[in-house]
Amino acid sequence: TVESLKYMLKHMKNLETLTINTDKFFSSEVYKTINLFLPKLNNLRLIIPCQCCISSSRRDIIIQITDLSCLPTIISNLTISQKIPSYDNHIFHILSSTPPPNSLRRLDVSNCFFLKDLFDITPTLTHLTVSYPSFPRNAIKLPSTLEYLNISGYVRDSPYTSESTNFCDYSKKWIDMFPEDAPSLHTLILHLYASPERLFSAILKFSNTIRHLDCRILLSHMSDICMCENPCHLGRQLHFNMIRELKNLKELKFHSRLEKDEIENFPVSLKKLWIINVFNNRSLIDFANRRGIEVLELHQI
Repeated sequence: TVESLKYMLKHMKNLETLTINTDKFFSSEVYKTINLFLPKLNNLRLIIPCQCCISSSRRDIIIQITDLSCLPTIISNLTISQKIPSYDNHIFHILSSTPPPNSLRRLDVSNCFFLKDLFDITPTLTHLTVSYPSFPRNAIKLPSTLEYLNISGYVRDSPYTSESTNFCDYSKKWIDMFPEDAPSLHTLILHLYASPERLFSAILKFSNTIRHLDCRILLSHMSDICMCENPCHLGRQLHFNMIRELKNLKELKFHSRLEKDEIENFPVSLKKLWIINVFNNRSLIDFANRRGIEVLELHQI
Protein backbone atom coordinates (compact mmCIF):
# COMPACT_ATOMS: atom_id res chain seq x y z
CA THR A 1 0.00 0.00 0.00
CA VAL A 2 1.00 3.64 -0.32
CA GLU A 3 0.96 4.02 3.46
CA SER A 4 3.33 1.12 4.00
CA LEU A 5 5.59 2.51 1.28
CA LYS A 6 5.67 5.90 3.01
CA TYR A 7 6.59 4.24 6.27
CA MET A 8 9.41 2.31 4.62
CA LEU A 9 10.88 5.18 2.62
CA LYS A 10 10.73 8.09 5.04
CA HIS A 11 14.15 7.28 6.52
CA MET A 12 15.90 6.56 3.19
CA LYS A 13 16.77 10.06 2.06
CA ASN A 14 20.00 8.92 0.37
CA LEU A 15 18.32 6.23 -1.74
CA GLU A 16 19.25 6.52 -5.44
CA THR A 17 17.67 3.35 -6.94
CA LEU A 18 14.24 1.87 -6.18
CA THR A 19 12.24 -1.11 -7.46
CA ILE A 20 8.54 -1.21 -6.56
CA ASN A 21 6.66 -4.49 -6.96
CA THR A 22 3.05 -3.70 -6.17
CA ASP A 23 0.25 -6.14 -5.41
CA LYS A 24 -2.33 -3.44 -6.08
CA PHE A 25 -2.97 -1.08 -8.97
CA PHE A 26 -0.40 1.68 -9.11
CA SER A 27 -1.36 5.13 -7.86
CA SER A 28 0.12 8.57 -8.46
CA GLU A 29 0.27 8.83 -4.67
CA VAL A 30 3.44 6.77 -4.91
CA TYR A 31 5.03 9.59 -6.92
CA LYS A 32 4.11 12.06 -4.21
CA THR A 33 5.78 9.80 -1.66
CA ILE A 34 8.96 9.73 -3.73
CA ASN A 35 8.98 13.51 -4.03
CA LEU A 36 8.43 13.85 -0.31
CA PHE A 37 11.02 11.40 1.03
CA LEU A 38 13.59 10.59 -1.67
CA PRO A 39 15.35 13.73 -2.93
CA LYS A 40 18.29 11.74 -4.41
CA LEU A 41 16.32 9.03 -6.20
CA ASN A 42 17.34 8.78 -9.85
CA ASN A 43 16.50 5.22 -10.99
CA LEU A 44 12.99 3.81 -10.67
CA ARG A 45 11.69 0.41 -11.75
CA LEU A 46 7.96 -0.28 -11.57
CA ILE A 47 6.68 -3.85 -11.69
CA ILE A 48 3.00 -3.54 -12.55
CA PRO A 49 0.49 -6.33 -11.84
CA CYS A 50 -2.22 -7.60 -14.14
CA GLN A 51 -5.75 -8.68 -13.29
CA CYS A 52 -7.14 -11.81 -14.92
CA CYS A 53 -10.86 -12.18 -15.52
CA ILE A 54 -11.49 -15.86 -16.13
CA SER A 55 -14.69 -17.11 -17.74
CA SER A 56 -15.67 -20.34 -19.42
CA SER A 57 -15.19 -18.85 -22.89
CA ARG A 58 -12.17 -16.56 -22.62
CA ARG A 59 -9.44 -15.18 -20.41
CA ASP A 60 -9.09 -11.40 -20.34
CA ILE A 61 -6.13 -9.60 -18.87
CA ILE A 62 -6.32 -6.05 -17.59
CA ILE A 63 -2.92 -4.41 -17.46
CA GLN A 64 -2.23 -1.17 -15.67
CA ILE A 65 -0.08 1.56 -17.16
CA THR A 66 1.04 4.17 -14.70
CA ASP A 67 0.32 7.87 -15.14
CA LEU A 68 3.74 9.01 -16.31
CA SER A 69 2.83 12.69 -16.36
CA CYS A 70 3.17 12.64 -12.56
CA LEU A 71 6.63 11.12 -12.63
CA PRO A 72 8.95 13.14 -10.35
CA THR A 73 11.41 15.21 -12.34
CA ILE A 74 14.28 13.82 -10.26
CA ILE A 75 13.75 10.45 -12.01
CA SER A 76 15.89 10.27 -15.14
CA ASN A 77 15.96 6.46 -15.52
CA LEU A 78 12.63 4.57 -15.67
CA THR A 79 11.94 0.88 -16.29
CA ILE A 80 8.37 -0.47 -16.44
CA SER A 81 7.65 -4.20 -16.38
CA GLN A 82 4.22 -5.80 -16.55
CA LYS A 83 3.63 -9.21 -15.01
CA ILE A 84 1.94 -10.95 -17.92
CA PRO A 85 1.34 -14.73 -17.83
CA SER A 86 1.45 -15.15 -21.61
CA TYR A 87 1.13 -13.05 -24.75
CA ASP A 88 -0.73 -15.66 -26.80
CA ASN A 89 -4.41 -16.57 -26.49
CA HIS A 90 -5.43 -13.63 -24.36
CA ILE A 91 -7.46 -10.49 -24.93
CA PHE A 92 -5.65 -7.48 -23.55
CA HIS A 93 -7.45 -4.55 -21.95
CA ILE A 94 -4.70 -2.01 -21.42
CA LEU A 95 -5.12 1.13 -19.40
CA SER A 96 -3.89 4.36 -20.89
CA SER A 97 -0.64 6.17 -20.17
CA THR A 98 0.32 9.84 -20.26
CA PRO A 99 3.55 11.44 -21.49
CA PRO A 100 6.46 11.55 -19.02
CA PRO A 101 8.13 14.86 -18.06
CA ASN A 102 10.95 16.08 -20.29
CA SER A 103 13.42 15.41 -17.49
CA LEU A 104 13.25 11.67 -18.24
CA ARG A 105 16.47 10.55 -19.97
CA ARG A 106 16.36 6.73 -19.86
CA LEU A 107 13.29 4.64 -20.62
CA ASP A 108 12.88 0.85 -20.70
CA VAL A 109 9.43 -0.34 -21.80
CA SER A 110 10.56 -3.62 -23.35
CA ASN A 111 8.15 -5.59 -21.14
CA CYS A 112 5.09 -3.39 -21.60
CA PHE A 113 1.88 -3.40 -23.61
CA PHE A 114 0.42 0.05 -24.18
CA LEU A 115 -2.99 1.23 -25.27
CA LYS A 116 -2.97 0.92 -29.09
CA ASP A 117 0.70 -0.14 -28.65
CA LEU A 118 1.77 3.52 -28.40
CA PHE A 119 3.90 5.25 -25.79
CA ASP A 120 5.56 8.66 -25.50
CA ILE A 121 9.22 9.58 -25.54
CA THR A 122 10.85 12.79 -24.38
CA PRO A 123 12.72 15.09 -26.81
CA THR A 124 15.98 14.73 -24.85
CA LEU A 125 15.91 10.95 -24.32
CA THR A 126 19.38 9.33 -24.23
CA HIS A 127 18.61 5.63 -23.59
CA LEU A 128 15.67 3.66 -25.02
CA THR A 129 14.89 -0.07 -24.69
CA VAL A 130 11.74 -1.35 -26.39
CA SER A 131 10.23 -4.47 -27.94
CA TYR A 132 7.28 -5.41 -30.16
CA PRO A 133 4.57 -4.14 -30.28
CA SER A 134 5.33 -0.84 -28.49
CA PHE A 135 6.06 2.16 -30.68
CA PRO A 136 6.51 5.92 -30.06
CA ARG A 137 3.39 7.99 -30.56
CA ASN A 138 4.93 11.45 -30.66
CA ALA A 139 7.96 11.28 -32.94
CA ILE A 140 8.70 11.22 -36.66
CA LYS A 141 12.40 10.74 -35.92
CA LEU A 142 14.06 9.62 -32.71
CA PRO A 143 15.81 12.46 -30.84
CA SER A 144 19.37 13.35 -31.76
CA THR A 145 20.29 13.07 -28.06
CA LEU A 146 20.20 9.26 -28.21
CA GLU A 147 23.25 7.44 -26.84
CA TYR A 148 21.84 3.90 -26.46
CA LEU A 149 19.13 2.19 -28.55
CA ASN A 150 17.89 -1.37 -27.92
CA ILE A 151 15.04 -2.68 -30.10
CA SER A 152 13.66 -6.24 -30.16
CA GLY A 153 11.37 -6.81 -33.13
CA TYR A 154 9.38 -9.54 -31.41
CA VAL A 155 7.56 -10.10 -28.12
CA ARG A 156 10.03 -10.61 -25.31
CA ASP A 157 10.13 -14.13 -23.86
CA SER A 158 7.97 -15.49 -26.70
CA PRO A 159 8.80 -17.42 -29.88
CA TYR A 160 9.25 -15.01 -32.79
CA THR A 161 8.37 -17.32 -35.67
CA SER A 162 4.71 -16.25 -35.70
CA GLU A 163 3.18 -12.97 -36.88
CA SER A 164 6.22 -12.40 -39.08
CA THR A 165 4.40 -9.89 -41.32
CA ASN A 166 3.63 -7.66 -38.36
CA PHE A 167 7.18 -8.04 -37.09
CA CYS A 168 8.59 -6.99 -40.49
CA ASP A 169 6.36 -3.90 -40.60
CA TYR A 170 7.36 -3.04 -37.03
CA SER A 171 11.07 -3.29 -37.81
CA LYS A 172 10.70 -1.16 -40.95
CA LYS A 173 8.97 1.61 -38.99
CA TRP A 174 11.78 1.68 -36.43
CA ILE A 175 14.49 1.89 -39.07
CA ASP A 176 12.63 4.79 -40.68
CA MET A 177 12.63 6.50 -37.27
CA PHE A 178 16.40 6.39 -36.76
CA PRO A 179 17.63 9.95 -36.08
CA GLU A 180 19.19 11.85 -38.95
CA ASP A 181 22.04 12.80 -36.67
CA ALA A 182 22.98 11.43 -33.24
CA PRO A 183 26.53 12.56 -32.40
CA SER A 184 26.61 10.67 -29.08
CA LEU A 185 25.03 7.37 -30.18
CA HIS A 186 27.49 4.71 -29.00
CA THR A 187 25.41 1.52 -28.53
CA LEU A 188 23.02 -0.24 -30.91
CA ILE A 189 21.26 -3.49 -30.01
CA LEU A 190 18.95 -4.37 -32.90
CA HIS A 191 17.24 -7.75 -33.28
CA LEU A 192 14.85 -7.10 -36.14
CA TYR A 193 12.94 -8.70 -38.99
CA ALA A 194 14.48 -6.39 -41.54
CA SER A 195 15.98 -6.05 -44.98
CA PRO A 196 19.77 -6.37 -44.52
CA GLU A 197 20.41 -3.59 -47.01
CA ARG A 198 17.96 -1.24 -45.30
CA LEU A 199 19.17 -1.99 -41.77
CA PHE A 200 22.91 -1.96 -42.40
CA SER A 201 22.79 1.22 -44.47
CA ALA A 202 20.84 2.89 -41.65
CA ILE A 203 23.49 1.87 -39.11
CA LEU A 204 26.23 3.35 -41.30
CA LYS A 205 24.83 6.82 -40.63
CA PHE A 206 26.45 6.49 -37.19
CA SER A 207 29.71 4.90 -38.33
CA ASN A 208 31.86 7.47 -36.51
CA THR A 209 30.23 7.07 -33.09
CA ILE A 210 29.16 3.41 -32.68
CA ARG A 211 31.36 1.59 -30.14
CA HIS A 212 29.09 -1.32 -29.17
CA LEU A 213 27.07 -3.24 -31.78
CA ASP A 214 24.72 -6.22 -31.39
CA CYS A 215 22.82 -6.57 -34.66
CA ARG A 216 20.80 -9.63 -35.64
CA ILE A 217 18.63 -10.08 -38.72
CA LEU A 218 15.60 -12.19 -37.84
CA LEU A 219 13.78 -14.14 -40.53
CA SER A 220 10.18 -15.05 -41.19
CA HIS A 221 9.17 -18.71 -40.92
CA MET A 222 9.19 -19.14 -44.70
CA SER A 223 12.68 -17.66 -44.97
CA ASP A 224 13.89 -20.06 -42.31
CA ILE A 225 12.62 -22.97 -44.38
CA CYS A 226 14.30 -21.71 -47.55
CA MET A 227 17.58 -20.94 -45.76
CA CYS A 228 17.48 -23.84 -43.32
CA GLU A 229 21.21 -24.62 -43.44
CA ASN A 230 22.49 -21.13 -42.66
CA PRO A 231 19.43 -19.00 -41.87
CA CYS A 232 21.47 -16.20 -40.26
CA HIS A 233 23.68 -15.66 -43.31
CA LEU A 234 21.16 -13.44 -45.06
CA GLY A 235 22.96 -10.27 -46.15
CA ARG A 236 26.29 -11.63 -44.93
CA GLN A 237 28.51 -9.57 -47.23
CA LEU A 238 26.50 -6.43 -46.52
CA HIS A 239 27.02 -7.13 -42.82
CA PHE A 240 30.80 -7.36 -43.20
CA ASN A 241 30.88 -4.23 -45.35
CA MET A 242 28.99 -2.34 -42.66
CA ILE A 243 31.22 -3.56 -39.80
CA ARG A 244 34.33 -2.58 -41.75
CA GLU A 245 33.15 1.04 -41.82
CA LEU A 246 32.65 1.35 -38.04
CA LYS A 247 36.05 2.87 -37.33
CA ASN A 248 35.54 3.30 -33.57
CA LEU A 249 33.86 -0.05 -32.87
CA LYS A 250 35.06 -1.57 -29.57
CA GLU A 251 32.65 -4.47 -28.96
CA LEU A 252 30.77 -6.66 -31.47
CA LYS A 253 28.26 -9.48 -31.08
CA PHE A 254 28.22 -11.57 -34.27
CA HIS A 255 25.25 -13.92 -34.57
CA SER A 256 26.35 -16.27 -37.37
CA ARG A 257 29.30 -18.45 -38.27
CA LEU A 258 32.60 -16.61 -38.59
CA GLU A 259 35.77 -17.70 -40.36
CA LYS A 260 39.26 -16.73 -39.23
CA ASP A 261 40.14 -14.78 -42.37
CA GLU A 262 36.94 -12.71 -42.06
CA ILE A 263 38.25 -11.13 -38.86
CA GLU A 264 41.01 -9.47 -40.89
CA ASN A 265 38.48 -6.99 -42.26
CA PHE A 266 37.16 -5.94 -38.86
CA PRO A 267 38.19 -2.45 -37.68
CA VAL A 268 41.48 -2.26 -35.78
CA SER A 269 39.64 -0.56 -32.90
CA LEU A 270 37.75 -3.81 -32.04
CA LYS A 271 38.66 -5.18 -28.59
CA LYS A 272 35.89 -7.68 -27.74
CA LEU A 273 34.11 -10.13 -30.05
CA TRP A 274 31.22 -12.43 -29.11
CA ILE A 275 30.58 -15.38 -31.47
CA ILE A 276 28.58 -18.62 -31.38
CA ASN A 277 30.34 -21.95 -30.75
CA VAL A 278 33.52 -20.11 -29.83
CA PHE A 279 35.13 -23.04 -28.04
CA ASN A 280 35.02 -25.18 -31.20
CA ASN A 281 37.31 -22.80 -33.08
CA ARG A 282 40.69 -22.57 -31.35
CA SER A 283 42.49 -21.26 -34.43
CA LEU A 284 40.03 -18.36 -34.73
CA ILE A 285 40.52 -17.46 -31.07
CA ASP A 286 44.31 -17.51 -31.43
CA PHE A 287 44.16 -15.37 -34.56
CA ALA A 288 41.85 -12.82 -32.91
CA ASN A 289 44.01 -12.72 -29.77
CA ARG A 290 47.07 -11.89 -31.86
CA ARG A 291 45.14 -8.88 -33.17
CA GLY A 292 44.35 -7.80 -29.61
CA ILE A 293 40.73 -9.02 -29.72
CA GLU A 294 39.23 -10.92 -26.77
CA VAL A 295 36.82 -13.62 -28.02
CA LEU A 296 33.80 -14.58 -25.90
CA GLU A 297 30.93 -17.05 -26.19
CA LEU A 298 27.67 -15.63 -27.58
CA HIS A 299 24.60 -17.19 -25.99
CA GLN A 300 21.65 -16.77 -28.34
CA ILE A 301 18.10 -16.48 -27.06
